[in-house]
Amino acid sequence: MTPPFLYKYKPAINFADKNRHPDFLESGLLRMTPPSEFNDPFEGLFNISDSNEYAEEFVCDYLKENKASQAFDIRIQKIEMGIKKGTSNRHERRKSIKVIKSPKIKKSFIKKINSNLKSFTPVVAESIDNASSSFATTRDKFGVLCLTENCFDTTMWAHYAEEGKGYLVEFDNSKHIINDEFYREGILYEPQKVFYLKSKSISLSKNNIESSQNPLLSKHDNWIYENEWRIIGETEKINLHKNSLGIGLVEIKQDSVKSITLGYNINNADLKQYREVIKSGPFKNVNLRQATVNKEKLELEYIEI
Repeated sequence: MTPPFLYKYKPAINFADKNRHPDFLESGLLRMTPPSEFNDPFEGLFNISDSNEYAEEFVCDYLKENKASQAFDIRIQKIEMGIKKGTSNRHERRKSIKVIKSPKIKKSFIKKINSNLKSFTPVVAESIDNASSSFATTRDKFGVLCLTENCFDTTMWAHYAEEGKGYLVEFDNSKHIINDEFYREGILYEPQKVFYLKSKSISLSKNNIESSQNPLLSKHDNWIYENEWRIIGETEKINLHKNSLGIGLVEIKQDSVKSITLGYNINNADLKQYREVIKSGPFKNVNLRQATVNKEKLELEYIEI
């Protein structure tokens, strides 16, 4: 089930740097990041060490269930037509057709086909290796906007919001998060859930973007605590938009931002500057909160300011 709200942890604004690029709170732009720039070095890559094993599994499971059964049905249809043409005796005709359609005959037929299917395994394995190598060199043609279901996670605050010195953006997931213009220029689809796996085996289905074996939607289960959702786009097309600045920036719809929560470790001087930036930026009408540490409950609380 798609969560009603998704979140984006953002690092602190370096107010001392007068030459810095405008922050999201000032520009309303977020970057679709290439997979090679993520903190997971295996992002967007396949585990191909077991390509032969996967190929054999693919051949035995997928082809066996689909192709062999289809081949049997086609063969039976031809035999049945031959029986009907070969005899006018209705009783003999029914008896013969019943025999060829028996489960025992079908099982024997499929077993014979499956014994020959294994010869296709090396061909499939080679296809897996080629596809994996090809994707490894082209993965940065895609840009990824990473979101999460977690809004009170201190680990996320630490890793992605500079230990509470940054801020948290809350998105209303019932609306398009990215400006509609970009859907004509490269956004492939709205937030999709990331699958967490023990390994990342390649999928031979290029069109199944929701598959748990899509390399851009699957991660090792070491990262399961992130509860991640992703919006994925084609960087080349996104960069055609004037606001992308050639680095994959996309414009966020103002009405999709429900709240902004400032970090629990922001000092008073920076807090004042944050409030000034937000007041004069695209999200001036959004609910503004600050995270605080409840020392009695040992948990975070978000208080409107």
